[in-house]
Amino acid sequence: MIGLDVAKVEATNKGGLVEANGVTIVAFYGAAKPPALHRLVSAVSAHVEDLLKDYPGLFCAYPIAQVHATLMGIEGHSEGDAIVLDNARTRALRCGVPARPFDVAGLLRFLRQHPWPLRCQFGGHAPIDRNPYDVGNAPWDRSFDVQANGLAVLMGWPCSHDGTPFAPTLLGLRKALETYGAIHKYHIDPADQDNDLFIRLGGISAQAWIELVHSDQAERALTALLEARDQVRLSLLARPTVVDIELRDLSVVRYQCTTLARVAFCEPVTSLAASALAKQYESA
Repeated sequence: MIGLDVAKVEATNKGGLVEANGVTIVAFYGAAKPPALHRLVSAVSAHVEDLLKDYPGLFCAYPIAQVHATLMGIEGHSEGDAIVLDNARTRALRCGVPARPFDVAGLLRFLRQHPWPLRCQFGGHAPIDRNPYDVGNAPWDRSFDVQANGLAVLMGWPCSHDGTPFAPTLLGLRKALETYGAIHKYHIDPADQDNDLFIRLGGISAQAWIELVHSDQAERALTALLEARDQVRLSLLARPTVVDIELRDLSVVRYQCTTLARVAFCEPVTSLAASALAKQYESA
């Protein structure tokens, strides 16, 4: 059952308004997206909106240009002549692993030389399937979900080019970037293995939800939201979508809010100069 936490929904809504400052590596940010991904995002958002049409404004889909997949956050700060990333510092504090300075040029060079594409599959996973890198969470439950904070999240996982699911390619990429001082948010513990590729499609409006609670329509709205979630999962199972992440799909973004509705800097990895990336940390 979907359980919305009003406080968390309100905080998520504010996340698109509150000033934030950080740098991240993303795929598919901007209007240009692989046709298969564009169709998938549009179809899922439209399906949810249609099933919630009796509750206008409850679900707010993000503009297609804003929709993206995060490969790795590289938030950090300059420390003298070096840049140290926040997740590396957190790992050092929690696990005692020394934080390496961020090798900006090395990271960009690695990404450009990596054997792209990285293939990912959305849907096609039955309730009995398991992800070997996350055996406690069924891919069926995570393929599409509305979280307690109201975020509607589409989840995909890497697959090999012969179709074998849950390939270690995204996991391997994230682990390889540790050589350059970049630590994935879900790899603070070096033993962790995260191979999820998640895409935020939009979210629940806190104001609309509170109004439904006050009008005693919340239970009916939750039932409709649950139906929408289950129908999307079934459609993903029946019609999986395979998307290739190419080098040209990658960008480095300095965001001004966590939803990436406002950004201060965005440059494709293909053309980004190391000096331009390093400059993003001067005022951080």
